[in-house]
Amino acid sequence: MTIGPGIGIALLAHAPGRIREEALAGAVDAPCVRRLLATVRTDGVCAVTVLNPLRSGPAAMSTVAAPILNRRGVALGALSLVAPDEGGPRTVAVTALRRASLAISRAAGP
Repeated sequence: MTIGPGIGIALLAHAPGRIREEALAGAVDAPCVRRLLATVRTDGVCAVTVLNPLRSGPAAMSTVAAPILNRRGVALGALSLVAPDEGGPRTVAVTALRRASLAISRAAGP
């Protein structure tokens, strides 16, 4: 299964419903994407492993992304880290990105 970059999932989770539904209509595995979107809305972060689109380098890449939201919950942008997937825990990256996105969200104001 191929899932788009984590940053796209993080932004899509907070997009207006019409935009989410249009994106899901073209998804290869809509139920999986819906679960990811729900996780981002609940946990504030998306962490997925995707196939490397390049022929060189590692076969898989780990992507962790967190949305930057205004006080109304509208996505202003997102932060993302992408690295070779080494099969280890991503706890540090998840925690760091979530904290950074919350700090930027607070600084962005209303």
